[in-house]
Amino acid sequence: MQKKQRPKAASTALLAFTVMVAGLPAQAVEVEPFALYNQSPIAQIYGFPLTRGFRVLPEAAQRLDFTLDLTSNFEAEATASESVIFDGETHRGTFIYRRGLGNNLDVSFELPILRHDGGFMDGFIDNFHDVFGFGSGGRDKTQEDQLQYRVIRNGATLLDLRNSESGVGDARLSLTRQLAGMPEGRGAAVGATLKLPTGDADRLTGSGAADIAAWATYGTDTPTSAWGWVGTVGAIYTGEGDVMPGLRRRSGLFGSVTLAYAWNERLHFKAQAYASSPLYEDSELDALDGAPVLGVLGGSWQFAPQWGLDVGVVEDLNVGATPDVSFHFALRRKL
Repeated sequence: MQKKQRPKAASTALLAFTVMVAGLPAQAVEVEPFALYNQSPIAQIYGFPLTRGFRVLPEAAQRLDFTLDLTSNFEAEATASESVIFDGETHRGTFIYRRGLGNNLDVSFELPILRHDGGFMDGFIDNFHDVFGFGSGGRDKTQEDQLQYRVIRNGATLLDLRNSESGVGDARLSLTRQLAGMPEGRGAAVGATLKLPTGDADRLTGSGAADIAAWATYGTDTPTSAWGWVGTVGAIYTGEGDVMPGLRRRSGLFGSVTLAYAWNERLHFKAQAYASSPLYEDSELDALDGAPVLGVLGGSWQFAPQWGLDVGVVEDLNVGATPDVSFHFALRRKL
């Protein structure tokens, strides 16, 4: 098996995004990042927090979100001593409840539901690659809509998932504090997340251990500008867990930057970049020891006073270290 090579559309898409918004009328923008992180089947089981902005809910205010990430994986790599094939789809739906606590604090609880299977998107993605002249990366040489998540090292099979699995994932509890006294036009927050081992490592819906993460967020808070941005940096420490523990790094870093433009008060366009350090080591394969970098293009639509919807397309900017493509949806409801 050879590492896939596929030209990326990231620079073209970013240029198109810039041209599209350049001439639009200015409206105030409140930046809320796409709520996601790396959805690789061997990364999404750890306690990376969902990206979010620096604003917290007012005291006693409540919000219920549902995010859905439809992720298509295809990566086939091998050396003399190890091989990886990730061919399948992972669908992750997450229920998120947030409540304002007062004193610039809010708390959130996340409960994900996961399914790994052969999926349904291979034909669509193959056609997309053909239309735009992208390489298939070997997709066209494998059976469509099959599931193979397998890692072999020195003759030992460390991961082998070939039958569809589903179940509850690892729940998360987060606390966020918005910082007071920021300069005019700026906002910041700090937060922490505790991930609990409520999933099942054998089904790859959890890691089998608790994780903790902490982060800081900084960005613009200018109600008169059509442009806005938010940046986040953080660190994670993970329990040993039950998924390939011999290859694990116990700690890592992550970060994201989100740029938004308000077309009007209801519709915002967004571009986001996300990166993290790998949580596996001592491997020559990007799927294990490569640094995940992904890019997202899409937008937010406030289609009713209490309702909002995010839609984004996620591409792997470091080919092989992150999934081939993901489709991200988030529905928000103020209670």
